Amino acid sequence: MAINIYMNDYGLFGDVRGKLIPVYTNERTSKYLFSYNYIPSNFEGLILGSSVSNNLNVKDFKQYQIYNGSLSGANYTELRLIAENVMTHGNLKFIILCIYPYSARSHGRRSSFMTPHEYWESLGSQATFDLYRNKILILLGIKELKRDEYGFHDSNTDKIIDSRRQISEVAYAYKKNGYNTFIDDMAYQDLAKIITLARTKDVRIIAYFHPHPYEIYAAQKDNFNDFRDKISLLFVERDIVLDFNSDQFLSFTKDYINFVDHTHLSPKGAQYVLREIIKKFDEHTRFKSGQRRLNK
Repeated sequence: MAINIYMNDYGLFGDVRGKLIPVYTNERTSKYLFSYNYIPSNFEGLILGSSVSNNLNVKDFKQYQIYNGSLSGANYTELRLIAENVMTHGNLKFIILCIYPYSARSHGRRSSFMTPHEYWESLGSQATFDLYRNKILILLGIKELKRDEYGFHDSNTDKIIDSRRQISEVAYAYKKNGYNTFIDDMAYQDLAKIITLARTKDVRIIAYFHPHPYEIYAAQKDNFNDFRDKISLLFVERDIVLDFNSDQFLSFTKDYINFVDHTHLSPKGAQYVLREIIKKFDEHTRFKSGQRRLNK
């Protein structure tokens, strides 16, 4: 136990300000445990989403300290667990919510991970052994580090970019068979709880609707817009909301190079999306600061 506390590879114990810890093992366990102390101690912004936002490389944007808490295959129940810990234990300034139909289709934990007992298991368990084994293999160069100290994970590095063909095939299938934009009631409530807690903690809310390739969006435009309209009811005027499927971003969603398949963004596309989010946040912050000066 003493050795595990000293190693502190989940950043759970003591003052971890300035310490950078990558994800050595299980993404869900690691990011969930990071949310108790490591993330609150080192970051002012938090991204939450599924695999579609996992490769937003926050390290490129030096003006803010942002952690990418996205989880592959995550729904809003799992993302709420991370959000609640971070906002309870730290002084988060803003939260970036990736809004995507997949995350709203189901509720509940999608695995046996992300439970409070994992906190104590970090002091000595099979999971801790797996962490050390993976860490040693990574340090020896035998195994590749998948997720860095900022939570960034480029799951698309091993994919051959052939997005044009995939997008066309999926768009045809959606047009023929439809697309499920069902919103689970409990998932909707979990997303609402994240938003409500953020307002309570005075955390700025930035939400963005993940961009669909235009052909796919056009194939099921009414369904996608219906999904957007239902989710949008959760936000108020002071929240920052971007819809990357709007006409404003047509040149982006029509460019195949911004995607690696029918869903996930390429590094170029991910950089553009994050840049637009940060730009919008900066504009909003400057506007609010100007208003405060005028009021004085």
